Amino acid sequence: MNDAADLFCKDPAFGEVLAPILLAACTIYVPICVGGGHWILVVLWLRTGVVEVYDSMGGSHWRAARLVIRLLDRMCLKHEHNTIINILGIAGWDVIQYGATSPQQEDSAACGVFVCVTGTCISLGRPVAFSQREVMHWRLRIAFLLATNSAAVTTTTPLAQPRIVPVQA
Repeated sequence: MNDAADLFCKDPAFGEVLAPILLAACTIYVPICVGGGHWILVVLWLRTGVVEVYDSMGGSHWRAARLVIRLLDRMCLKHEHNTIINILGIAGWDVIQYGATSPQQEDSAACGVFVCVTGTCISLGRPVAFSQREVMHWRLRIAFLLATNSAAVTTTTPLAQPRIVPVQA
């Protein structure tokens, strides 16, 4: 385990607060930096026991998926005194890799944007369908949302008429 993973599990206040929040969620989105500078997205569907891994450079990341599951399990054992599988009542985890079938970046600097947009599409129930040519639009949209502290996301591509929809709190 690395220092961040150990802190995730060892900090009592963090784990005690986070464990019930995570277990009440249906979906958990975990951006992970792999290989020292490339970001992927791991999505856990807690009620069905499915783990999806999205990589905009086409890789498979079984280790990252197992790490997230192990971190959740350690946190549950420490703060809930049970395994995550027992708490959720699922048989186990099915890991699906969407490396080659998720939208692919064509440069070496867009992986963070791909993670943000993929997570946005999934959370809105939209198809994960966008391309490298939309990256500049999404960079500007993300910058705007961060700069204005806005709770809104774009639900259409830049080629269509943009529509801003408030995020439900």
